[in-house]
Amino acid sequence: MQKKQLQVKLILIDGKMLTDLMIKYNLGVSVVQTYEIKQLDLDYFDSELV
Repeated sequence: MQKKQLQVKLILIDGKMLTDLMIKYNLGVSVVQTYEIKQLDLDYFDSELV
């Protein structure tokens, strides 16, 4: 009987990459504040005003 060999891929990351991944995947972080970004909806206004 042959033993199966597991292949493990290990990647070293620095602090910036670690924090980027934590933020991307919401791991060990929580939302403190959010911002809304709005844009003008030109379809709302009459075409003569634009």
